[in-house]
Amino acid sequence: MKTALGESAARNHALDMTDGSPPFLILRFGLPLIAATTLQQLYAMVDTIILGRFGGVTGLAVLGTAGWPVWLSVSILTNFAQAACILLAKRFGAGDARGFKQAAGNIYLAAGALCALMTVAFQLAARPVLVWQNTPAEVIEQAVAYLRISYGGIIALLAYNIYAAFLRAVGDSKTPLYAIGAATVVNALLDVWFVAGLGWGAPGAAAATVIAQAVSAVVCMARVRQHEVFRLERSHFRPIKSILKEYTALGVPMVLQSLVIAMGGFFVQNRVNAYGTAFMAGMSATGKVFGLLETAAIALAQSAATFVSQNWGSGQFTRIREGVRVSVCISLGIAALLMACMFLSGRQILSLFVSEEAVATSWELLLVMSSGLLIMYPMYVLRQSIQALGNAMVPLAAAGVQLLVRILTSLYLPMLIGRAGLYFPTVAAWLTSLILIGLTYPAQLRRCRESADSLSGT
Repeated sequence: MKTALGESAARNHALDMTDGSPPFLILRFGLPLIAATTLQQLYAMVDTIILGRFGGVTGLAVLGTAGWPVWLSVSILTNFAQAACILLAKRFGAGDARGFKQAAGNIYLAAGALCALMTVAFQLAARPVLVWQNTPAEVIEQAVAYLRISYGGIIALLAYNIYAAFLRAVGDSKTPLYAIGAATVVNALLDVWFVAGLGWGAPGAAAATVIAQAVSAVVCMARVRQHEVFRLERSHFRPIKSILKEYTALGVPMVLQSLVIAMGGFFVQNRVNAYGTAFMAGMSATGKVFGLLETAAIALAQSAATFVSQNWGSGQFTRIREGVRVSVCISLGIAALLMACMFLSGRQILSLFVSEEAVATSWELLLVMSSGLLIMYPMYVLRQSIQALGNAMVPLAAAGVQLLVRILTSLYLPMLIGRAGLYFPTVAAWLTSLILIGLTYPAQLRRCRESADSLSGT
């Protein structure tokens, strides 16, 4: 279905996903996203490798204890931007040029408010969160500095996420790849300089990451400015109650979902920190490796969400069902491949990050987490798909269940099997979330179809 918006976007190498083969479109859109998210994790892994070699166990322990606080800020911004992507992609699929530009203007207003609020709140919370996590005295000062620098870059990370979400909404997944490619090079060079050369430790790694994020934001911003569909007038920045209400109804539960999941992560980290610096370092190393394994799941979920949003806007619900089914099948295939690779070579990969004293912990955790890929991958796809259909409350409820499962598992399982019990809270949380979201997705798709039929009078 070609529209004026679609034709305009096509001239800028974007992708209208309302027409053509769903598997082809999802892969065409998703593969650059997989590459981009993989590069993002690679430059996070550069931090880990360099800190592991030049900062020792202490440097990795800082990354470990700061991992969930940083994850929370990143997840909030990512979900905020993903809600923006869904909002715009729906209007793009419907060919609503005026509504598209009004939504973009209102997203800018909301982003400015969120940036100011988060920057102040997270700076104030940096030390209290680390204290609550039971962070050891020998690493807490470096960890506070790491968080303060990371949170100082919220504006750069938000800018990248918003501009990348705008581009994804119109089917452009290549520009975010180029942006992350540039950021990866910058981050690697600065990591070597700041950490290995100047000896700044974990705070140096944080500074390198913030500068790299700013580079990625500039690349995406330059591309957005070239898109005719994003050329806004002053009138498009007028607050519109209906748009802000729709955005709030979708975005707030997604942001709260990040907060609830992070609370579970904080609790687990509290338990991990009680076992000492070496155990923290081992868990941290696996977290960084697993971040790389997670990238394809994130990218496929975003690809599925854009496909669902555009086709929801154009009223093509049969295509939505097929697209989600294909995405789940692809995700399971990738998960099985990655699991096999980790079983065969995971221990050797972990040895790049940590000394032998922490490898045993890392390897045991990696075996458990790799097995959980078969749960996590389809769960991510279904979660993003149901959000793209306008239901952010079920994923929020699933996050609440995840929180409960993480707490109970990390409290009681170690009583039975020792510290190895801390390997399982995350996988158990994924399983409960998959069950809840998987059971409710078909009903949400049916409700959307019935609503569309009712509005059209059929």
